[in-house]
Amino acid sequence: MLQAIATLLTVELIGLAAFPIVARAFPVLADRGWAISKPVGMLLVATAVWLASYTRLVPNTPLTWWVFLIVLGFGSSWVLGSDWKRLRKTLVRRWRIIVTIELIFLAFFLMFLSMRAFDPAAAGTEKPMDLMMLTAVTSAEYAPPEDLWLAGEPIAYYYFGYWIYGGVNAMAGTGPAVAFNVGIALVAGMAASVAAALVTTLVWRDGASTKVALLAGGVSSFLLLLVSNLSGLWTLLDITRVAPDWLLNWYNGDNYDRVDRIVTWRPDDFWWWWESSRIINTFGETGNELDRTIQEYPFFSFLLGDFHPHLMSIPFLLTGITILTALFIAHRSISFGALRRNIPAALIAAVVIGSSGFINFWDVGLLLMLSTGLVIAGWVLTRGPGLKTLIQAALPLGALWIAGILIYAPFYFGTAESQVQWPPIAPVKYGTRPVHFLSVWLLLMIVVAPIAIALANKYTTIVFERLRGQKSPGQPDRQLIWRPAWITGLALVVVPWLVWAATHLAFNDNARPADVISRLPVTGLLGVISVVLIAVTLSRARRGADDGAHYVLLLGALAIYLLFAAELFFVHDLFGDRMNTVFKFYYQAWILLSIVGGFGTYIWWRDHPALAGRAVWISRTGIAVLAVVVVSSVYFPVASAVTKTVGSGLGPNLDSLSFLEARDQEERDVIEKIREMAGADDVLVEAVDEFGGSYTDYARIAGATGVPTILGWLGHERQWHGTDESFADRQGDVETIYTTDDEQELRDLIDKYSLTLVVVGPRETSTYGNIDMSMFDTLGDRIIELGDFTVFRINR
Repeated sequence: MLQAIATLLTVELIGLAAFPIVARAFPVLADRGWAISKPVGMLLVATAVWLASYTRLVPNTPLTWWVFLIVLGFGSSWVLGSDWKRLRKTLVRRWRIIVTIELIFLAFFLMFLSMRAFDPAAAGTEKPMDLMMLTAVTSAEYAPPEDLWLAGEPIAYYYFGYWIYGGVNAMAGTGPAVAFNVGIALVAGMAASVAAALVTTLVWRDGASTKVALLAGGVSSFLLLLVSNLSGLWTLLDITRVAPDWLLNWYNGDNYDRVDRIVTWRPDDFWWWWESSRIINTFGETGNELDRTIQEYPFFSFLLGDFHPHLMSIPFLLTGITILTALFIAHRSISFGALRRNIPAALIAAVVIGSSGFINFWDVGLLLMLSTGLVIAGWVLTRGPGLKTLIQAALPLGALWIAGILIYAPFYFGTAESQVQWPPIAPVKYGTRPVHFLSVWLLLMIVVAPIAIALANKYTTIVFERLRGQKSPGQPDRQLIWRPAWITGLALVVVPWLVWAATHLAFNDNARPADVISRLPVTGLLGVISVVLIAVTLSRARRGADDGAHYVLLLGALAIYLLFAAELFFVHDLFGDRMNTVFKFYYQAWILLSIVGGFGTYIWWRDHPALAGRAVWISRTGIAVLAVVVVSSVYFPVASAVTKTVGSGLGPNLDSLSFLEARDQEERDVIEKIREMAGADDVLVEAVDEFGGSYTDYARIAGATGVPTILGWLGHERQWHGTDESFADRQGDVETIYTTDDEQELRDLIDKYSLTLVVVGPRETSTYGNIDMSMFDTLGDRIIELGDFTVFRINR
């Protein structure tokens, strides 16, 4: 636990060092950027170390990280020299906001740190991969770090999130095994505080009191990290036996697997909570799965405990959204002059934008769409006529994008490899059933609805009246209804839908015209909402709207459009279906809608007392439905967290390898001994599973020690590289090393991979049978003998 405290204090120090610069850059934020100062500071220091180590003049060591933090501190001191009086006045006026945001950070950090402490193991699913990445970046002397599961090759995956969290933990003396769990808690703390701060700014901008704004911000943090989809409701209907089999089977789409074991108030079946992330599916006539997709949401990711880019990127994505929003709040439409007058904002924006794809490549698309929406809305807001002025409005932000990508060019144009196949975009074959869509999104849709009702109602009323040939006398509809806005919204929805319909019928096997109709309940609803939100956002901009609601509407439109897109097309990766696209688009939509939902609860609270007649009954009914949904959506996180932490049988402990002490102490000791004696140039070999090894214990020694192995998880390497052409022979070579009786053949393979260490343990003998170790004795020495493990050092 002391290591977690040391890391926490280090992060606080980084945030303090960055705060004066951030406060100078983004004064429109209610907290003056206190929340984003932590992720921004971590990004600035990590980027400086990464770029410096890429030159091979400066090593990647904790000392280097501290040196660059000191440099950041000097930069802030220079800013304070000219900005101290103004910043001091701001702190006096806004200390309540800053303290509250900091308390939210600490509360969520401690909450999720406690959950990890009772379920710390980096075992199962993809946790061994995440630990390998953390070990690789912290053990790398220079950038780019070597892939510990593909000796001699740099990591091709987007690894910068691991670089950031691994490096910051290393500054505090926290090794990868503990950093694994502390890093997850840091994600929770920063994500909750940045989300709360952004919503506080937007609500405050609408004229609400500080208390109300902070409460709305707290709701946003709650929606982001502490609730689930409707799996909790379906689980309660199951374990209470209220729901009959036919209802649950209808919901599932096939035979529903009912809970068998119940402990008073919660299920106790093995991993019963897993299906919460696998709701959307379509079954064939024989019960085969046709559309098995992933719908993770933030709490589920924290519960599962995989330290993946989509999880670790949440605070940085929210930081990007905050910074882009703040720039446009301050300037409406960004100009080169505005950027020159605020160099800190330009630098931070470029770093945040550029690093987004390096942390989680999917975030590039989201921030690019947001940037485009903000530019267009700002252009409309300033009433710039013609295409030329639109291009001029886009150039400054475009320059920031180019600068950001160039900062990280060694990754984007160097080590990164495409995972996309041909064609890169393909039409979705099976759509989402309405009951599944509502089971995922009902809670967030309810809290988002007040914004659409409050801000879009008068616009849509006039549109429908015009469609019916009616016109309300005295209604200033010319100001409200700006036709280009509605044409834009319709084009952005109708054109993609027509393209999908044509390509679906042309290219998807067994596609039928009836599919187009059957998909309308979901695509039609999302399409209509997208049109309305896009049109109202642009119409309000045309009328000069620049309040918090203006930016919330834009975020809401973007979220709904992501859901709409996931029903039409998918990115054609190695999975060959829409599973990963739904996963990533839904995840981003959840993040966006948690922001919109926090603002929506404020709108609901503000407007409810003034409602009358039918509207008040609709509002009361909505509150009742929301109460039921919230209870079930809170029940699931509590029940699942208790099940998982109790079931782990570990803790309180933050060492992600401590589970080996009970399962395989010998392997833990081997890992520690190899760490102690291994050199920077060592390469080891351990068994490769016959089926590739993904999601297994294979390659754990390389992943935990920092010594690269010839080949680790073959399936994941294919995914990261998009192909296995460059390492197709490695699995066979590893088998030959363990099974050959030809000494020269063995020597050739040792030279080919610069092999220095050979591991012979239970996984090697179970994979290759009885291994004749006499050849290894001939070529090297036994440096470790522990139970079933023998490790040889090859004499070279």
